[in-house]
Amino acid sequence: LDGETAFLGVSPEQLFSLRGRALSTEALAGTRRRGGTDADDAQLGAQLLSSDKDLREVLAVRDFLTEALAEACETISHSEPFLLTQKHVQHICLSFNATLKSTETRAQPATGGKAARRG
Repeated sequence: LDGETAFLGVSPEQLFSLRGRALSTEALAGTRRRGGTDADDAQLGAQLLSSDKDLREVLAVRDFLTEALAEACETISHSEPFLLTQKHVQHICLSFNATLKSTETRAQPATGGKAARRG
């Protein structure tokens, strides 16, 4: 950026966190509204987690992120799909943890491309 331009976005998932060589990120796919009652909420969440379309979507994102990070990481692990519940909606979420091969690795978020080595 040129010092006068800024990128601002509002996304419910964490793009990434990097602490030393420890990288964590999240991927969201599929969205349902929240229910009016706890029972409705649970039913909508269960429908989301059993939706073939939404599960295929989150698994495609999982595969993309795993491939994108593979070159720059020693280890990569991810959670099973779970519900991320917010005030008005709920999403299918995957959390990722990885160990970079080097602190000289530049990790780019999912929408920015593959992880790359500096230099």
